Amino acid sequence: MTDVTPPPAPPTVPLWEDLIDIFTSPSAVFARRREDPSFFFPLLVVTLVIGLIMFGTKDLMSPIFDAEFARGMAQAQKQNPSLTAEQMEAGKGVAQMFATFGGFIIIPIAIALLGVVTFVVGKIVSAATTFGQAMMIAAFAYVPRIIATILGAVQAAVMDPSSLNSQFAIHLGPARFFDIATANLALVTLMGRFEVFVLWSTVLVAIGLQVTGKLSAQKAAIAAFLVWLVASLWPIWGAMRAGGLTE
Repeated sequence: MTDVTPPPAPPTVPLWEDLIDIFTSPSAVFARRREDPSFFFPLLVVTLVIGLIMFGTKDLMSPIFDAEFARGMAQAQKQNPSLTAEQMEAGKGVAQMFATFGGFIIIPIAIALLGVVTFVVGKIVSAATTFGQAMMIAAFAYVPRIIATILGAVQAAVMDPSSLNSQFAIHLGPARFFDIATANLALVTLMGRFEVFVLWSTVLVAIGLQVTGKLSAQKAAIAAFLVWLVASLWPIWGAMRAGGLTE
């Protein structure tokens, strides 16, 4: 009888290394995690890092917060003229608290929603991706947002505070070139979805679906576009509800 030596098991790569490789070898990351789609660690790291950066840079971001809050209150007063100054001040306190600690809440919710949408869209295009794999894809797709948060803080530190008149002022995309005082808010919000890091996350979703779902590159690209589209509907709808114009 001839002894058949089984092939060596693939090397085990620690999860922290995957957080680095997702920038350079995303296909390899998703291939390694296809059979063990653990998403808690990347979700936790992204949440903690972004949350801590947002907490530590709240003073730098205060001009953006003040401008966005003022616009929101102006719109609220149009819809509810009986709104008092005391109510607005109380609302500002709550909003400031959320802006300070919101990263710890928003990020895991955003990753979870992205995972659900990725899973549902994957089923529409007949991907073999499981729910756990979809959540893993979403968690790793958010890793580049750490760089986005850092770059946003750097921009806020070096820019003239008077130019920090909206959240789009620090976007790396076409939305930052619109005059927020006169532009159609729904259009600016749509342009905000063409931001570099939003598109980067979308590409990672496509790669993840292709690897885990056994899809062609074309089908994976279509699925990722649908995920991007679904994720775009909520903020655009909110902008349209606000009246379309920021004035």
